Amino acid sequence: MASSQMIGFGLVGGGFILFAFLVFYLIEIIRKLEPGHAWGSGAAGRLSTQRLAPLAVFFSDDLLPAADEPDALPPVPASTPTPQPPQNNLRSAWLGLMVLALLMSIMVTVGVEFVLIALLQKDNTTNIIFPIIVVAFAGLLFAFVCRRLMGPSFFEPFQATLPRRSAPPAALWLTNLCITLVICNSINFDSPNPIHYPMLGLWLFNVALFCWNIVQMAQAPLPDRAAIGQWWQTHKVDVLLVSLVGLGALLIRVIGLETYPYAFINDEGEVGWEALNLWHGTKTDAFETGWAGQPMISFIPVLLSIRVFGISAVAIRIVSALQGTLAVMALYLLAREAFGRPVAFISACLLAVLPWHVHFSRLGVMNVGDSLYSALALWLTYRALRKGSYLDYLPAGLVTGLSLYTYVGTRLVAVMAVGLLLYAIIRQRNYLTSHFRQLAVFSFAFLIISTPALYLFARDPDEFLGRSNQEGLLANNRLQQLADEEGISQNEFLGRQFQESTVIFFAGEGPGQFFNTPQPYLTWWAAVFLFLGMAYVFWNITQVRYMMLIGWFWAPIVLGGVLTLGPPSHQRMLSAAPALVLIVAIGLWKMMQSLQTITRWPKVVFLVVCLFFVGITAWQDLNFYFVGQYRTEHRFEVEGNEFSYEVGLRAGTLGPNYRLLLIGDPYIYAPFADFHYLTNLQMDIEDFNIVTPESIAALPHDKGLFFAAIPSRVDELRLVQQQLPGGTWDEVPLHTTEGTLYYAYILPAPKE
Repeated sequence: MASSQMIGFGLVGGGFILFAFLVFYLIEIIRKLEPGHAWGSGAAGRLSTQRLAPLAVFFSDDLLPAADEPDALPPVPASTPTPQPPQNNLRSAWLGLMVLALLMSIMVTVGVEFVLIALLQKDNTTNIIFPIIVVAFAGLLFAFVCRRLMGPSFFEPFQATLPRRSAPPAALWLTNLCITLVICNSINFDSPNPIHYPMLGLWLFNVALFCWNIVQMAQAPLPDRAAIGQWWQTHKVDVLLVSLVGLGALLIRVIGLETYPYAFINDEGEVGWEALNLWHGTKTDAFETGWAGQPMISFIPVLLSIRVFGISAVAIRIVSALQGTLAVMALYLLAREAFGRPVAFISACLLAVLPWHVHFSRLGVMNVGDSLYSALALWLTYRALRKGSYLDYLPAGLVTGLSLYTYVGTRLVAVMAVGLLLYAIIRQRNYLTSHFRQLAVFSFAFLIISTPALYLFARDPDEFLGRSNQEGLLANNRLQQLADEEGISQNEFLGRQFQESTVIFFAGEGPGQFFNTPQPYLTWWAAVFLFLGMAYVFWNITQVRYMMLIGWFWAPIVLGGVLTLGPPSHQRMLSAAPALVLIVAIGLWKMMQSLQTITRWPKVVFLVVCLFFVGITAWQDLNFYFVGQYRTEHRFEVEGNEFSYEVGLRAGTLGPNYRLLLIGDPYIYAPFADFHYLTNLQMDIEDFNIVTPESIAALPHDKGLFFAAIPSRVDELRLVQQQLPGGTWDEVPLHTTEGTLYYAYILPAPKE
């Protein structure tokens, strides 16, 4: 990224922080003003506090209904003691304990970052048990102080909202069932192509009909102007905040999208290839599995993007950029629903600039969909728990079912959403009986959406478990084999897997796996609040929202990292990214709340601290990824990807009247997806690795010939030039470093 662009990032970030600071400072002034105050009369009185009062809701929940406040204590009997601010003689003690917990967490974080990792690089058997014990003690101390100062976390009973009418006519339900059976019976890879399009339309009609049935059940009226106005007055602040954060996240993900990260990799070409198969009609069954075991329906957004942007890197990557942006916005909505507005804003800002998440949002490999669907499905499911109506359980079931049609790792989302409901059933004794109809709505919505995918997976389980069998440790006795090769026990091997999958969050580097980062996901100061927030979350594990967060964070780490090859698996643990920053935000905000209770300083002081934390973290993360170490060291560039991208682009400009011949053995081959995508599947592409006068003479001359050779085989390309004179010779340099990327020799197409 150019220095001017980075200056732009700095100005935007600094301006936003300054604006937020002024808003919060103004809030505190407004709250202290009274009608008789000097500021409220005379010349200064022209600044009406009533006109400015709406600004006070930006980071205050006071004006919202109590039912919408996840941290609002429920009514308690008069005899029940409520938390009181500490007395003067205890303030120093509580402050000392809180500062001790913070210092211990800082000590461990800095120590692991600068000392332990050096040992890990020398001796892979070194473990981090002692730092874990220390930070666990600090976290428990932090959680204990928070509970004593702010009171115990309460369990919010989930109430069912039942309409007077129970169901629409039975004929509509029978229609849904019949259509589902017809779709399942028609899913056959051997069916003629024309039948596939009507089946996709019938599936969409079935989903729409089911939604209409549920709307009829809920007797939901059309919103009138008064209802819309009331909704806007209640939610306008959140709409503004989520829009601002989403806009910032989108800009971060789309600026320079085609050229950074460089270059366009072959997995991105695979995505584009499948989209072109849909375009050209080579594949017409939307439920058939394509690249990486993903149903073809997941490539439809990429197809639409190609139709808008043409065949380019942007057309593939813009889909991931939008998914990453929506993941940031969905995280805000989830955090707002479960933990309040300050935590929502902090966590969304942190995810918007998290290099790990930004990187995969700028790659067209579709992994970032994990973070979107996990945040969206958990938000809708938790919202359904809190609201309790049919119309809340309906979208939760639909999104959960839709997650089966995306990247393989996203299928874990269904387990998370169902697990959240199961925990609510266990935690609240009467939940199952009181919410039986709501759970039925969720279940049928999930099945209506996912039945084609489940049917195909049942027919061919290897397709469903293909990637797990290839990369998982539990398949084909791979765990035992790898442990034997290392000469250690299986438990020791799993312990090392766990260490490598978790240390990357706060210390060390993560080689390979599409990211190859030289530093951990979090800055050291963010890791401090990760430890404290994690302890606070575990302390309140009996609450549904905190158990949701624990499962959301640890399930991808265990299943996508610990139990797979080559940890840390950056691309397989992406659904943990929103949970990661949410835990950091909880740790930071609870620390600020506790310090405010102890010190009794104005709230604006701690809001400014939070903003400073977000601002300095944003600057560090953006600088690292776009300007600093990650970019200057060219951590992502691979010569093979650069070759296939540059040659594919050039071949695409020549058109189908040319044939691409690759002299690329041992690391460049014709099946690479970039070549086929960038030439729109319309060019003959072949390997030409046996270069002799005889093989050259045997080449057909019905089209122009585009020879591309890796530098080590330039002599063979010169032989081609000698045998077939009259072409154009070219030497193409590497994009980022000194040297030659490839040599080209182009013979024009024969004249007709």
